[in-house]
Amino acid sequence: MSIRSHTALVGVFPTVPYMRTTLLYTLSPSSIRFAGRFTLPFEVTWGAMILAEGEYSLYYGTLHEGMSYVEIHGMERCGPKGIFLIEQQCPATVVQNSLVCVRKGSRHIIRALELPAVGRSITFAIPIASDPTSALKTKGEPYSGGVVV
Repeated sequence: MSIRSHTALVGVFPTVPYMRTTLLYTLSPSSIRFAGRFTLPFEVTWGAMILAEGEYSLYYGTLHEGMSYVEIHGMERCGPKGIFLIEQQCPATVVQNSLVCVRKGSRHIIRALELPAVGRSITFAIPIASDPTSALKTKGEPYSGGVVV
């Protein structure tokens, strides 16, 4: 993963594997290959979603058509939910499950999800739009945009 000069690495947040007896996933539980949780210490933009600081659960899996997805849920009641359909992914290159966050201007942006537990690395495009709630555009990069549900 290359981080361009107009962004700065802000942090790498561990994604801890876990299983709960009552999962909150939207898609089929049999398709889940990884379930984990993470904590954000500040607000971030992730695709079309803006996530406040706090605790989140994350599910990575494969749909029947072979397409992969990442599903995110805020751990607090009525927390945000979102699903990313993954167009491209690479083999994992690190040893710790983690989210990679960069800063572009005043915004913190989730740039990558590293899941060596299942051998995958997923890179998310950095939105070009100055307003994170506007339509997101990319500069020739694979784009995995989130859908708020």
